[in-house]
Amino acid sequence: MMIPGNVAGVAKQFLRCVFHQLAPNGIFSQLFQSNIKDGSFLRTLATSLMDFSELSSFAALSQLLEGLNNKKNLPAGGTMLRCLENIATFMEALPMDSPSNLWTTICNQFQTFFTKLPSVLPLKCSLDSSLRIMICLLKIPTSNATRSLLEPFSKLLSFVIQNGVFTLAYLVELCGLCYRAFTKERDKYYLTRSVILDLLQALKLKSPLPDTNLLLLVQFICADVGTKLSESTIIHKQMIASLPSCGTAAMECTRQYVGEILDFIADMHTLTKLKSHMKTCSQPLHEDTFGGHLKVGLAQIAAMEITRGNHRDNKAVIRYLPWLYHPPSAMQQGPKEFIECVSHIRLLSWLLLGSLTHGVVCMNSPSPCMPIPLDAGSHVADHLIVILIGFPEQSKTSVLHMCSLFHAFIFAQLWTVYCEQAAIAPTIQNQNEFTAILTALEFWSRVTPSILQLMAHNTVMVEMVCLHLISLMEALQECNSTVFVKLIPMWLPMIQSNIKHLSAGLQLRLQAIQNNANQQNLRMLQGSAQFSHNSGVLKKWLQCTQFKMAQVEIQSSEAASQFYPL
Repeated sequence: MMIPGNVAGVAKQFLRCVFHQLAPNGIFSQLFQSNIKDGSFLRTLATSLMDFSELSSFAALSQLLEGLNNKKNLPAGGTMLRCLENIATFMEALPMDSPSNLWTTICNQFQTFFTKLPSVLPLKCSLDSSLRIMICLLKIPTSNATRSLLEPFSKLLSFVIQNGVFTLAYLVELCGLCYRAFTKERDKYYLTRSVILDLLQALKLKSPLPDTNLLLLVQFICADVGTKLSESTIIHKQMIASLPSCGTAAMECTRQYVGEILDFIADMHTLTKLKSHMKTCSQPLHEDTFGGHLKVGLAQIAAMEITRGNHRDNKAVIRYLPWLYHPPSAMQQGPKEFIECVSHIRLLSWLLLGSLTHGVVCMNSPSPCMPIPLDAGSHVADHLIVILIGFPEQSKTSVLHMCSLFHAFIFAQLWTVYCEQAAIAPTIQNQNEFTAILTALEFWSRVTPSILQLMAHNTVMVEMVCLHLISLMEALQECNSTVFVKLIPMWLPMIQSNIKHLSAGLQLRLQAIQNNANQQNLRMLQGSAQFSHNSGVLKKWLQCTQFKMAQVEIQSSEAASQFYPL
């Protein structure tokens, strides 16, 4: 018996006949819950039914949803995950942008399906397939049909973010499609706003998020604002690489909350509270590093936003940091001013970390991220001086104040490197490449007398200050700082005049600094010195600094909570 047509045509007709015959018996519901090992089968089925008038692929999808929705309960656990994966694969093979009179029916069916879905999904599993289905649905040409899906989409999306594992690229694509698909502002921002609110709820400790998901949401905003998180053990390179270049309006939805983000960064206790709050849903291995990554990521967002809004008159920095240009006067330097200055310096340190991190992870960025204008250098120095002068007295009053000297010297390191990076930034270099270096030198000329004054108190203070100063010198030397070379002739006599008060370990570290500096000077005389700003070295130093800052905040907060419950 001769059968006309080629093998593919025969197979296609066979599939059509079989599924047309078995459709009334619920074949689609059974099939899509099955573990289909052949990865191409569902795509082949979708293609085969595409132009079949008796049972189109859209009709098959509608029958599947009808069969699932008519059940008293949706299939749960692994069965539902298989079902979602199969639906996503099937829908991705459909021409979702083609017109069909079934779209309204299918959207209504999905509305019912998505409403029931969160109650049967397992926790801590990959739920990418649900995002892929939503992406397909937003490609439907009739936005009126998909508008009704936004609310169930939002609820399902929140469930995925709070309880599942997801791929950031799908989230970006989903929110980007939503932003493009609708014309009304409320609809355009619906899903993006939902994502941002999930992040804010987590930061306010109102809903626990897995640490990875929380950082992915931070990266979601970073991607929209033009930066990205530094790779870590929590966020791997492949998680944030190759994100779709579609606008999600994430920063637009976040802008009104920048003040709250800055408050979170500035609060000494947030990491301790977050660490305790997230114990149930985070990896124990990450608890020591997570806080630093989170604060730096948020600082990158804030730094980019402040930079964007600064322009020539520094409007944004004045709006978000109104105290920056108004340090306490000499007559105002009491306990209240001391506490405020420590808080301000810590916040500035995180912002500088965010700015510098952006510089090393986005080296090809068209414009530098400079949230703190260089003309604020003298004012930040004045904030630092308040801490240095007040430390001997105020450090005795509270556990929290004991670490204020650490924060002061960390900020001094960061400000110096920040100025140096500003000096090599393309847009600034052409204008006045020396201004940034002069700003750093002026900063140190203002701060150094207060350091000397602090060292004059007693031998305990001498060793404490020398420890911080030596650590600062090591850090700047490690970063191949040009300012360090200019300042070491001033710093060395300060320490050497008190060398008898230093431990043997500190003396060895000081000797190593001198040896390295001498070698550097020798190379300069020989004309072979290269002050290269190695981004790899800088990146490593920034990661160490963020870890130290986060750990000091956590330890200070935990120590304080023993005396003053949070």
